[in-house]
Amino acid sequence: MTISYSFETSTMTNVGGKKHKETKSIVDGDKGVTVYFLRKTDTDFKKVKAIEKEGKFNVMVKVGEGEEKVSEMDEKEFLKMAKGDEDLEFAVSYMKKRIRGGARRTVKKGSKKASKKGSKKGGSKKKSSKKVVKTRKASSRKVSKK
Repeated sequence: MTISYSFETSTMTNVGGKKHKETKSIVDGDKGVTVYFLRKTDTDFKKVKAIEKEGKFNVMVKVGEGEEKVSEMDEKEFLKMAKGDEDLEFAVSYMKKRIRGGARRTVKKGSKKASKKGSKKGGSKKKSSKKVVKTRKASSRKVSKK
């Protein structure tokens, strides 16, 4: 299993004696994307988990104490559902990058011509530094001792 992108953040705060926990996670690999969101307070609970398998998303949503709703949808339907939910904006922004192909990093190689130009400049600097050294030696020889 190869993972090409991983994101996870978890915050836990204590507001007025009430605990608030929020977890967001995205894992993208060769088997597909997994998106996870959890918000838990003393009075509120929301959990969304979406797992991609073979181009289809299995989405499990649980809000409050109700039953967990499981549905299967394609990527466009998942994005539409996630755009309607402000808690899943982190997943929408990643999926847009993934669709365009901008989420994965690529390494650019420099051209050989640029490296040759740099070496030529370096050679000219060495020549000029030798001239400076020669003038210093000549001036030190001219000093007479009395």
